[in-house]
Amino acid sequence: MIAQGDFLFYHELNALSYGVFEMPMGWAGDRFSQGKILARIVGSWSLFTIATGLVSSFYSLLAVRFAFGAAEAGAFPTMARALARWFPSTERGRANGVMWMGARLGGALAPLAAASLIANVGWRRSFALFGAIGLVWLIFFRKVYRDDPAAHPDVNAAELAHIQAGQRPMRAHGQAGAWQRIFRSPNMWALFAMYFSTAYGFWFLISWLPTYLMREHGQSLVQSGLYSTFPLALGAIACLVGGACFPTGWCGVSGACGGDGGWSA
Repeated sequence: MIAQGDFLFYHELNALSYGVFEMPMGWAGDRFSQGKILARIVGSWSLFTIATGLVSSFYSLLAVRFAFGAAEAGAFPTMARALARWFPSTERGRANGVMWMGARLGGALAPLAAASLIANVGWRRSFALFGAIGLVWLIFFRKVYRDDPAAHPDVNAAELAHIQAGQRPMRAHGQAGAWQRIFRSPNMWALFAMYFSTAYGFWFLISWLPTYLMREHGQSLVQSGLYSTFPLALGAIACLVGGACFPTGWCGVSGACGGDGGWSA
């Protein structure tokens, strides 16, 4: 069993690499093909998930988890850019609500699934199975996703007109002063503060909660996995309700973000 101090360092290193690479990968997701970036992200983190089950020492585990954090960075910014292409501005709140609901449901089901798999096939094979799921999803994604709705064979003329009619103009890449506008935006800093404030609790839920329940409350592996599903399951409901209540986002309701929508997904 990993010592508590080492366990902390393990998670901190993963979070550090994720944070360091988030901005450059978010830029890449905005600048290049979202389909290719997401395929690279999911393919990489699936392989690093499998590699986690192959480690032979604590230091090799740290190396893999650092690489894992870097590999998964940029997923949510890239998905936000993809949603901006596929949904008119009046529907993006609902679309983001469904996307975040999926993320919370995945996080809610993962502890229970992991606990059951570890109890039956061991932790190494469990990582291999979880990684294989991502690779199977990748095959499906590459077949059906298109960056441009107009290039998708299942999008008819009426659907395309509906998407395009509700699109806000996007600023061109490489415009002078783009980074200055981002960092001078009060809304960006408000969102930054919100995510910074919620990260502690969320990180505890996805990393420490099962271990906390076992070590401090004597729960079994399967029990801890079951109880760990509840907070994120409620979060999934809240994401869906939030998207339904604010289908255009807070900016669309109050106008607080200004009129051009240039940086809003």
